[in-house]
Amino acid sequence: MQNTLKYRDRPKRFDQTFHPTLANIAIGPLYRWLHLDNDIDYLYGYLACFDAISFGILAALLQNKVSRNVMRIWQVAAVVGLVVIYFSGIRGHVVFGFTGIALCTAILLIHIPPNQTPFWSYLTLPLRWMGRHSYELYLFHIIVLGVMRFYIPPSTILGNTKLLMFGIMVGTSCFVSFVVARWYATPINRWIRQRRVAQSSGTGS
Repeated sequence: MQNTLKYRDRPKRFDQTFHPTLANIAIGPLYRWLHLDNDIDYLYGYLACFDAISFGILAALLQNKVSRNVMRIWQVAAVVGLVVIYFSGIRGHVVFGFTGIALCTAILLIHIPPNQTPFWSYLTLPLRWMGRHSYELYLFHIIVLGVMRFYIPPSTILGNTKLLMFGIMVGTSCFVSFVVARWYATPINRWIRQRRVAQSSGTGS
């Protein structure tokens, strides 16, 4: 009986998640438009990432809602869209350029084969790790970047040093995200879920 009720609740839960998430897409480009005078804000601000986060959630929700044949057409269009955005350049298109990248990426994520070849699985291991720690990366990469910019002014970084500093920023952000996830976020999430399960069991009984 409880399983039947849970199954019936799924469409309702889908609607409760889908429509607010769809509305949240507008927050990202609106925030970037309001902060065009500051590249740190429109590139790395928390609200600037809301459209990308929303598209990721929608991709997960639609995973089993759309057919593979339909998605193949959209995925071809997404690849073309990414190429167009790349050659158009992000400068001058910061308001909706990132939205386009996030949308195309989310489309490509839908119906990715769950069983990958060992070579492809190994090749995408870093990207999949970042996906599992995406929330921690979202929260803490801006802190890492802010500290680096405070001690190393951008005007002093020249030539290939920019690429090196970018690698240091990404690596440090990943390390901080791992520490936060391992010793804070994961234990807290586990405790909250266990508490909710216990409450649901008590209510059901």
